Amino acid sequence: MTNVQNPKSTVSQSDSPVSLFELLSQEKTTIDTLVEPLLPSCGLAALIGSSDSGKSCLLRQLSASVVSGKDFLAWKTNPKRRKVLYVSTEDDREAVSFLVQKQNKTWQLENEQCKNIHFLFHNENILYQIHKNVSNDNYDLVVIDSLADVICGDINRADIVREQLRFFNLLAHQHNCLILFLHHTKKSSDKEQPSKHNAIGSQSIEAKMRLVIELRRNANNPDLIHLCIVKGNYLPTNYKQASYDLKMDENLCFVYTEQRTPIEFLAPIENLQIPRRLAVPQARPVITDEHVRRILSFAKEGVSKHEIAQKVNLSVSTIYKILKNYSDKFA
Repeated sequence: MTNVQNPKSTVSQSDSPVSLFELLSQEKTTIDTLVEPLLPSCGLAALIGSSDSGKSCLLRQLSASVVSGKDFLAWKTNPKRRKVLYVSTEDDREAVSFLVQKQNKTWQLENEQCKNIHFLFHNENILYQIHKNVSNDNYDLVVIDSLADVICGDINRADIVREQLRFFNLLAHQHNCLILFLHHTKKSSDKEQPSKHNAIGSQSIEAKMRLVIELRRNANNPDLIHLCIVKGNYLPTNYKQASYDLKMDENLCFVYTEQRTPIEFLAPIENLQIPRRLAVPQARPVITDEHVRRILSFAKEGVSKHEIAQKVNLSVSTIYKILKNYSDKFA
């Protein structure tokens, strides 16, 4: 870990208590959002995922939406300043230049809009540079790509992580902006369903975030990417029950397919706690989440087990076992 200057002492909030009367007098009925209703306008959030899921591409696309005021995937943006600071600690200036030139073929940003995305590349005093830039300019969004490079010390220690994220939280509230971290998931997480607990390091990481999104590629179709909201303090439950299914265009930009997949379907079939005696022999076709979706759909329509077996090219006994073991899980 690079040694950095620590500016925590320069960031503070008022210690004065606020009464319940004052809170009720505000008559606050909605949460201010940068991306409605997904991203809050102020605080901390995280995008987690494996190294090949397209996280940086998605965050650059979000940055373009903020400075242009255009929709981000399926959601409306509400930028006030239309300015973004993008802290890139993994990709250097040459790599980012190549990538944004490609992505801008889809974004089609105007020159003035391009001038409002500021890139800060890794240096010896990265925390100090973040603090100085955020203090000197008005940003709607600060992207930190990635979290591991701005945490000084053991990322598995709760006390270290909480104290340093507290600094970023104070910085976000002092300057009324959203700080969005890119972070990686555990190597074993692709074998489990999306979860806020898949992030590498201390549980304090997800605990300090108002929103956590996991991005992952479909196990059977690598061209399909699932955007999963695994934590959202102020979001209705239906936002978290199914992924938003995305595809990437030729310019490394994501497009919402207008399809959603239940979170339970995103874990490999063998990890869905099916009794071992019901496992399908390897000589038979592999049972995929698409098989299960189709079978359950046909069953709900009243199609008989024999007809379903013919439609999906599986045995009647296999259809029976799947309906018996999955109908409650995917109801």
